[in-house]
Amino acid sequence: LFTGLAPNTYNVTVQNAAGCISPATTLSVNALPAPPAAPTATVTAQPTCSTPTATITITAPTGAGLEYSVNGTSYQPTLVFAGLAPGNYNVRVRNTATGCVSAFTPVTVNAVPTALTPTGSLTLQSSCSFPFGRFVFSTPLGAQWEYSINGTTYQASTVFDNIPPGSYNAVVRDMNTGCVSASIPFTVNAVPNPPAAPTVSVVQPLCGNTGSITVTSPVGANFEYSLNNSPYQLSPVFNGLSGIPSLYDIRVRSIGDNCVSAATNVNLTASPAPAAFVATFKCKPTPGAGEIEFISPTGAAYEYSIDGINFQASPVFAAVPWGTYTVTYRVAATGCRAPSQTLSLAGIPGPVTVSVNQPVTCAGGSITVTSPIGPNYLYQLYAAGGGPVITWQPSPVFANLPPGGYTVLTGTNNAGCILLHPAVLTIGPLPIQPGVLNVSTVHPACGETVGRIILTPPAGANLEFSINGTTYQSATTFNNVPPGNYTVTVRNTATGCVSAGTSITVNPAPTFPTIPTGSVTTLPDCDNSGGTITVTAPVGALYEYSSNGGTSWQSSPVFTNLPPTTYSITVRNTGSGCLSQPLVLTVAAGPVRPNPPTLTTIQPDCTGSLGIITVTAPVGGGVQYSLDGTVYQTSPVFPNLTEALYLVRVKDASGCVSFVTPAIILVSAGLPAKPVITVVQPICPVLTGSITVTQPIGANIEYSLNGSGYQTSNIFPTVAGGNYSITARFRSTTCVSPVTPANIKGLTLADCTAPVNGDIYFPSAFTPNGDMTNDGFGPGPRSNLTAVSNYSMMVFNRYGEMVFKTSDPFTQWDGRYKGKMLANNAYTWVASYKYGTGELRRRKGSVMVVR
Repeated sequence: LFTGLAPNTYNVTVQNAAGCISPATTLSVNALPAPPAAPTATVTAQPTCSTPTATITITAPTGAGLEYSVNGTSYQPTLVFAGLAPGNYNVRVRNTATGCVSAFTPVTVNAVPTALTPTGSLTLQSSCSFPFGRFVFSTPLGAQWEYSINGTTYQASTVFDNIPPGSYNAVVRDMNTGCVSASIPFTVNAVPNPPAAPTVSVVQPLCGNTGSITVTSPVGANFEYSLNNSPYQLSPVFNGLSGIPSLYDIRVRSIGDNCVSAATNVNLTASPAPAAFVATFKCKPTPGAGEIEFISPTGAAYEYSIDGINFQASPVFAAVPWGTYTVTYRVAATGCRAPSQTLSLAGIPGPVTVSVNQPVTCAGGSITVTSPIGPNYLYQLYAAGGGPVITWQPSPVFANLPPGGYTVLTGTNNAGCILLHPAVLTIGPLPIQPGVLNVSTVHPACGETVGRIILTPPAGANLEFSINGTTYQSATTFNNVPPGNYTVTVRNTATGCVSAGTSITVNPAPTFPTIPTGSVTTLPDCDNSGGTITVTAPVGALYEYSSNGGTSWQSSPVFTNLPPTTYSITVRNTGSGCLSQPLVLTVAAGPVRPNPPTLTTIQPDCTGSLGIITVTAPVGGGVQYSLDGTVYQTSPVFPNLTEALYLVRVKDASGCVSFVTPAIILVSAGLPAKPVITVVQPICPVLTGSITVTQPIGANIEYSLNGSGYQTSNIFPTVAGGNYSITARFRSTTCVSPVTPANIKGLTLADCTAPVNGDIYFPSAFTPNGDMTNDGFGPGPRSNLTAVSNYSMMVFNRYGEMVFKTSDPFTQWDGRYKGKMLANNAYTWVASYKYGTGELRRRKGSVMVVR
């Protein structure tokens, strides 16, 4: 019994104990039957809320002699498997003739979707102003859901606006499964009714008074009221209305539901208070009578009264007896009455009697009216043949009159009636008066309380002097004179005549400026080594200021750029020269700007990491650091920096910021791409091969075999047999790419001499693990491939499917099929070729993939 024979033709012979061999019997072992292809299958109906099972449908392969299974045990000839519970299924095809089973195709039946309980609420109820509601779903949210409040009409939005009053059930439906959630019942209330339009009572604003509006219905604790859209109030009464504007609208609002009534419009007609008036008495020639006339206002709109009872249209009341009257007027249209006034009428006085005092001194004479006298009379003095010397005055005495003729007139002080009987008289000549003197003053200086008055007297003897008209002295200088106004006169001691007065003023002593108030308003800062002192009082154009005790002065109360020290601030009055007491202030030393930072930078490396800037000085002591002058940090290290120009600053504990130190972070060059190569194997009689890099290429790239010296050429032309690591490197950054392995077959001169009966060798296993040793399957080492022609090789898996084919003896199988590495297993190969000048040879065998 011979087992484990590969498909082939065999010559079976028998040999006996004597060594004799029988004629051969030719037997053939057929090729293995190929299994069916792996099936194509899909879940054509996943479980739903209403149907908890699924259906799997197979679309290929199909045909007679095939049967199908989803569990590897039970097979059926139909392509559809219905009623499947959720879970994972392996779909297979079996050839009923050979019993060969395909590779399985995995298919998953989803779990039955669970019912959903949504959340949501009625966020807006109906009201008087908006008769609809709003419902908003809170969960679930997402594109797979749609929403309904009646179970019929669905929408993608979670918000339902303009919902009429009524009862509703809100549900959510899964668009993928069609599952509908449990419902959320809600009700939109009926629209409430507004209050009735208010009825009101009105008090009009007449005669300058204010009016009022009172709501009489509806009233009660559930209502509040508004006038012209003003804030609502609980009281139905609106007082103090001026009637401007004249049109008012009143609304009632229900406190429970905020429903507002229609407006009730009310017109208020304002009438102003009458203006103040002017009425006068006019004298009449008729004894015992006069005339009262209203001067303003006048016109057809007004009526007038002198007793407060009887009114007339005329503003003139003629032939009014003397007496006291209460006068007023009113507006005819409204009856509004002005406040009354009292007007008294007196009779015309009789003849004027006077007495005359003739001048005996330089002061002149005087005239005194002796009749009529009293509080109702005024008096006026005319020069003979001229105009008035003294106009109307209540005093009956005219004093200090120079010589000449005079006429005295008398009148009443309430009507201006002038007497018809003036008094005429004469004042005699005056004694001789002293001459005019010159006066000067010495005002008190700062800190003094009195001044001096110095006189230059007129010529003549018998003179004495006074500055108060009472006390006289012969000396022409008045010392210790307090500040004030004085009238200086000269008196002749022989005649008693006093000169006309000369007015002079002794000014008050100028006051010292107050001790100045002020402060150091600006201390020296990081940018300015000087501080600022500002005087806040006293200030003005009258003052000047010193910061050094009076050595130098300036008009400005602000001292700038002051070095740190103590200052004595003094104020001087420019008019009087008076100095204030000093104010002592100290300008403290200010902070110093830190030095620009010292930096180190780490540029991004070849792997594309970000750059780093580190401040090496100054560090510590409350120093902070910034790349942009805005955001500061306590760490001096700035990692993860992208390509940019950075302006680095430091800020110390006092807040002073240094000048910038620039730093540049460059773009990471990255790694060159892993080289793509083409390999030319040695072919007799050439014993070396070549390796050419096809990607990446460029002027900035250089290449190396096994990491040794780099070259700018992308071609390595004479490469001896062996394993190589190909890398590319950027010339500017020396960043090296990932390795691409390459293998050059070893070839010797002996290999290039084909023996007459030579052959090639196929290994029984290979290890395609990328270590460049035994990574491919084909004619093995030491095979003289230069003697091979008409070459063909194919590799099959255990199902008879061809996974590799080549006609180049130098091309080896890498263990992949359609780009995917195949599993460790035994694979069958078949090869045909000519060696040297021999006949076509056919060989087959199995090879094991081992990783």
